[in-house]
Amino acid sequence: MKKALRFILTLIVILTALVTITVVLFRLGIAGRYIVGWMGDYIGVELHGERVDFGLDGELRISGFSFGLPDEEPFFTADQIQISVSSAKEIFSTRQVEVNRIQLVSPNFTLQRDELGRWNIQPILELRRPDPEPVRQLPEIEIVDGTFNYISPDGRVITAPNIQFNSTMADNGKYAFTLSPSGNNKIEGFVDLESLEHEAVFAIEEAQSVFSPGIAELNEHARLLTEWRGRVISQQPFELEGALDLSSLSAEGVELAGRAEVEADKCGLSVLLGWFNIDARQRLSGRPFSTGDIRVENGILSYDYAAKKFALDDLDVAFNGGKVGVNGDFYTDRWLESSGRIDFKDIRVSEIFADFDEDVKAGGYLDFAPAADARALEPLKISLGMDISGGIFEAAKLGQITANAYVGKKRLITETFDIPVFDGLVQPWFSLTKREGEFFGHVICDVGDVDINMIVQSFKPNAEPVPGRINGTARVRGLGNIKTLSGNADFSLRGSDLMHTEIIGAVYNILNLRLVELEPTGRGHISLAFAGDDIEIRDFEYFNRGVEVLGAGFVRSVSLGMDAPIDGVATGSLRPLRDTGVPGGKELDRLLQGLQVGFTSVKVEGTVGKTSTRVVPLPEVSGAIRNLLGQ
Repeated sequence: MKKALRFILTLIVILTALVTITVVLFRLGIAGRYIVGWMGDYIGVELHGERVDFGLDGELRISGFSFGLPDEEPFFTADQIQISVSSAKEIFSTRQVEVNRIQLVSPNFTLQRDELGRWNIQPILELRRPDPEPVRQLPEIEIVDGTFNYISPDGRVITAPNIQFNSTMADNGKYAFTLSPSGNNKIEGFVDLESLEHEAVFAIEEAQSVFSPGIAELNEHARLLTEWRGRVISQQPFELEGALDLSSLSAEGVELAGRAEVEADKCGLSVLLGWFNIDARQRLSGRPFSTGDIRVENGILSYDYAAKKFALDDLDVAFNGGKVGVNGDFYTDRWLESSGRIDFKDIRVSEIFADFDEDVKAGGYLDFAPAADARALEPLKISLGMDISGGIFEAAKLGQITANAYVGKKRLITETFDIPVFDGLVQPWFSLTKREGEFFGHVICDVGDVDINMIVQSFKPNAEPVPGRINGTARVRGLGNIKTLSGNADFSLRGSDLMHTEIIGAVYNILNLRLVELEPTGRGHISLAFAGDDIEIRDFEYFNRGVEVLGAGFVRSVSLGMDAPIDGVATGSLRPLRDTGVPGGKELDRLLQGLQVGFTSVKVEGTVGKTSTRVVPLPEVSGAIRNLLGQ
């Protein structure tokens, strides 16, 4: 009996000592530190706590916590984590451990993506986890001064500092939360843990304050006011549905508002657009074009995760008094395999370009699809058909513009491009190629039998008739900047009478010619050279009614339009025997030309929109005249 009593007393002493040592080790944070490290080794990650305190009252405190992968920088750290769990007494009586509250002080989470597209947390996501059980209770969570970092593949760091978060479990089974990023911003809502219904209200009044440094696409006025209501239909497999009410989304001068119904599952996302208004007029303020009113009236936007494909079905858009319809499939990683069609009609062009008359409208189509011919210039084919009516385009007799082009990863090139205009045909060809980060453009434009009088009457309806036809070709190339442009153009005139134009009319008046109206038979040519923002008139020759007009000069800063300054010289000489076929007429014509009989010289100045001419003595323009005469 004494031995048994001695054994029991000894066992009590040993157990007391072990409990005392264990409690002391836990209170000193030594045992907990090793347990945290062992747990990390067990699951294959790095867990570390500088100090781990655990009391019998159920308070667990970890100081200097970090979580990461072996041999890598931790992606999560916290100055302190405090967890309130069941007390020792409650654990022994209920045989259950409940987590009641978690507080994270100064947590710092870093999300990084490398050049191959892998995330730094990818191995964690790939760890095998047991099937989740339905959650009926969640602990209260508080985040104090949290920080989120995103590191892009190019090393750019975006930080969201000063994040505050609070959540509580209500008696009705709803888990309410409030997230407050930096600035005047708040996201709040709830999740019903039984039905998985949820709601979130976003009130982001100062979006630029959320990130540091600020994202360039967000100015100081960027804001988001929206509400989301949804529910998780199934967790295995995942299915979700909900409704999005967007009161206002403002960024970089673009305002959006609208409503949509959303469905999502493990395969993709589907958005049924109820309506959306888009206003980009502030964004485009001060520019030569705008967008006017845009309203998405209905349509379905869907995304297939596996195929990485966006699909737009029956998207109807009200745009500047007209309608736009969009259908198509767009691949995010192989966009050259995309296909679709855009139809538009009755679009008021004046809402886009203010200089046009209000009655100018546009309609047509744009088709794009992978090229069927394996020998196509590029893999994606684009077809365009467009009609523009009203205003200046009515006077210009503009027909349907049609074009076929091909697009590749580094080049856009046209196959055909026809513009029936001014009772003739303009056929541009162009190629746009990306070279070492810059775009190199090459344009060749053929002009066929265009009516000069229609050009003049389109821009100056009250001008005197200027009969004539123009033919020729222009070639221009450059690197996308007007200063790098270079090229040349050669055009010929036939069946013309330019007596009523300002410059040639001035030459006829100086020569004091009084000519009756005759059938227009004038002919000539003009050669141009393009260099940056300037056009050089290298050579202009025109002959009509026994008068030969030669000219040369410069138009500077053509980007100024009608205000571009012009500087040149024109000469006029009587050559009544030229092309008459009279015996000896050619020899006599050359003699008269050499003697400069009936010869005058004119200086051309002013701007393209307001040209002035004045008679000048020969010495003032002798150099230019010798160049014109080839001497």
